[in-house]
Amino acid sequence: MTPVKTNIVRLAEQAHSASVANENAETSADRGADYGAELSFKPGEDHFERLAALAADIFDMPIATFAVAEGSGLCFKGASGIDAAVLPSLTDFIAQVMRNDEMVLAPPGGEAGPTAELGFLAGLPLRDSAGRPLGAVALADRRNRRFGGRERERLERLAAIAEQELWRPTAIPSQVANSGDSAQEGLGELGGLTHFRNQLRAAAGRSDRDGGLAAVLLIGLDRFELMYNVVGRGDSDAAYSLVAERLLAGSGPGTTITRLGVDQFVVLIPAARDLNQVIGAAQRILAAFARPLEVKGRETHLTASIGISVYPFDGADAETLLTQSSAALFRSQREGGDRYHFCTPDMKRAADERFELDLALRKAVERGELELVYQPKVTLKDRRISGMEALARWSHEGFGSVPPEKFIPLAEQAQCIGPIGDWALRTACRQAQAWQDAGLEVGCIGVNISSHQLHDPGFAAKVEQILDESHLEGHRLNLEITESSLIRDVGAAITSMQRLTERGVSFSIDDFGTGYSSLSYLTRLPIEAVKIDRSFIAKMISQQSDAAIVQAVIAMAGKLGLKVVAEGVETPQQLARLKQYNCDEVQGFLYSEPLPADDMEALLQRIAEARSN
Repeated sequence: MTPVKTNIVRLAEQAHSASVANENAETSADRGADYGAELSFKPGEDHFERLAALAADIFDMPIATFAVAEGSGLCFKGASGIDAAVLPSLTDFIAQVMRNDEMVLAPPGGEAGPTAELGFLAGLPLRDSAGRPLGAVALADRRNRRFGGRERERLERLAAIAEQELWRPTAIPSQVANSGDSAQEGLGELGGLTHFRNQLRAAAGRSDRDGGLAAVLLIGLDRFELMYNVVGRGDSDAAYSLVAERLLAGSGPGTTITRLGVDQFVVLIPAARDLNQVIGAAQRILAAFARPLEVKGRETHLTASIGISVYPFDGADAETLLTQSSAALFRSQREGGDRYHFCTPDMKRAADERFELDLALRKAVERGELELVYQPKVTLKDRRISGMEALARWSHEGFGSVPPEKFIPLAEQAQCIGPIGDWALRTACRQAQAWQDAGLEVGCIGVNISSHQLHDPGFAAKVEQILDESHLEGHRLNLEITESSLIRDVGAAITSMQRLTERGVSFSIDDFGTGYSSLSYLTRLPIEAVKIDRSFIAKMISQQSDAAIVQAVIAMAGKLGLKVVAEGVETPQQLARLKQYNCDEVQGFLYSEPLPADDMEALLQRIAEARSN
């Protein structure tokens, strides 16, 4: 626990005393009046303490804090470098940021000027899911600082991370939920988090007195983004009302329902006789979402994932029980959704590790600590290197070598997959051009593209800019996309892809056969190749069904004029079978493991020397 966290209340009291002593100072209530909250202070939270320390490190600022208006007070969720001398000035500044509802710099570019204690301040509002300001992230230094476009962009990303933390299950105690008394008038009227805490406290008291259980069901709506695409954001409120009705019908009488975020809710069952009653409620909620939702004549399907914790077994307060439910919810979602899980100690440990890994990954991205390695693709016809795939790798001093199948999904959840993707694309293009300038034959460089990148309206322009900067010709870049990344908006994806194919860029479908598939995409998309996932190659010798799938994919692709690349080829037997099936190219440890750029360059030089001899 950091000193800031243990001393923040004492510092606040000192600052308040100093403020009272100064007859010209505003009271806390005066500072907060413009946005309806008296400024007071509470101890910080471990998640945000670490995030504040990370912010101070990234910006090289001695002071960083995340503050949220909670009830009648301003709660410092996390703080680094604060002392009693700067606290009044900092709270004034945070109040101004919330009033202005935009980035404020002091100086320059903001209304506030520097104070005697602080020579520079930068702040940005933190908003709830409806876009309303609920707090601010603030940076400060005792000397004036330059804060340019790059720093502003980083502050915006930091605020986005903080907002996600405020609304993610592991940070539920920090959230400002909707308030109201009646759940019958729509989702916006579901009880707030304070009401939920009070109800849980009362339920725990009854459990201690009369026996029985109090259960906390954390509910996540699966495929929520697809609902937005079907009904449109303008009709989402109507869909939310239907969601509220389903939750009320499934959870039964006497329960408390609270909305925690855009797609998350918590249900309190206050007096369950036993676990069977809790299971019954979870099953009814899942069944309630089995029927499609019809919004203004348009039909959409949603399912729910549920994580369950139970008082007194899993915790004694709302924060602990919600965190335990969060771990169970994560498992339900990871297994495909439309199911429930109870919390276990193993889940809690995994959730804690995920959070630590999340913070470490964000820091690694900011510091440029990720690395690209390169694996060659080899033609079966003449066994020449036709190109190579650039793959991201991350080695952490505490976690060791973190596999991409672990940190890439984490990056997507943490909303830093965009910066990682841009970095990988830029680095790979520069490296490919450097090899070409050195006279080394590398063919086409393949780079994995996330769904986030593919559906960014500026994606095509960004790729063109990177090609221009690196001087790499478009026909030497192959972008690998997955089937699942096409679900969101195929039309928009095709538009970006067609623009880039005019520049010479080619596209491949990666991990073919493992995701959401629609064979019509193969005829609509401007793709050059499909890559058969390694899971099929690994079992094609021992499993007839996998061999049949591999053979069918190769035959189908051939009819469509598409090239086929087999991933994960590790044995001569697999290679021989793929030759028999007329596969075009292979990639795997049989020829080379993924290599760092220097090692790959040495390999290319040896190949060039062998050919010249």
